[in-house]
Amino acid sequence: MPYDGLRPYLDALEKKNLLKWVDREVDRDWEIGTVTRMMFRAMPEERRIGLGFRNIKGFPGGASSPAWWRRHST
Repeated sequence: MPYDGLRPYLDALEKKNLLKWVDREVDRDWEIGTVTRMMFRAMPEERRIGLGFRNIKGFPGGASSPAWWRRHST
């Protein structure tokens, strides 16, 4: 299914519970990698979800960075 852009695709993933957003401030060099690595190691592939980070330290304006570790189709 084609999408008109990234936002509609992320919305579709959210509706299917395949994407969760982290609103707490995170450090881009340490916390994003650590959290996603922990999820990758702790969960089997079929249960993994994407993570989006809305509050990255040093990036004013609510920069977001989705991270994916699962093959999925929407």
